[in-house]
Amino acid sequence: MSEALYKAVMTSRLNIAVAGCAGRMGRQLVKAAHGAGHGLSGGSEAPGSAYLGRDLGSVAGLEPLGAVAHAGMSEAGKGADVWIDFTVPSATLMALSMLPSLGVKAAIVGTTGFSDADLIQVETASERIAIVKAGNFSLGVNLLEALVRQAAARLGEDWDIEILETHHNRKIDAPSGTALMLGEAAAEGRGKPLSALRTGPYDGPDAKRAPGQIGFSVRRMGD
Repeated sequence: MSEALYKAVMTSRLNIAVAGCAGRMGRQLVKAAHGAGHGLSGGSEAPGSAYLGRDLGSVAGLEPLGAVAHAGMSEAGKGADVWIDFTVPSATLMALSMLPSLGVKAAIVGTTGFSDADLIQVETASERIAIVKAGNFSLGVNLLEALVRQAAARLGEDWDIEILETHHNRKIDAPSGTALMLGEAAAEGRGKPLSALRTGPYDGPDAKRAPGQIGFSVRRMGD
């Protein structure tokens, strides 16, 4: 991409639709989009949500933004350039199947908990719409991913790799997308698929680890 085109893309004002706009992450996404100078075209919420019809700005603790929460993805996505989705696999897959027909140009997916079959559907959807997907969009975590890959490549199987994570008590998927992202990096460093090395959670009378395995441990506490 040329420097001129890059600047044009980065300075463009986009209309953004946020899936799960009233949730913990959805509210932060609304704030971030508005704070970056982008417009909000709408948001989606589950049928029956108390936030349906509410202005996204009010839901996120901002001034009214002139866009509301809808129960239907088609209404939420109308007029959007970009769809941002940090929800659950079933809802994300449904959205990805609908967005091209709404004229949405790209989707940013931070949803985690996809099965292997789900990921195939995401890849298929990317043939019709641009998709940016990650288990974690933090710069620090992405730098950590690279460091984990390098360390795993240089340390032998006598070095145990254990990924221990703690999340708030409403976190749904376990291990999280971030943990799996780091696990994949470690496995790549050792030249094998994560499916061949993954172990945990540990339970039972014989929970010892085999050499080279990558362990996962998960805790839930607090808010």
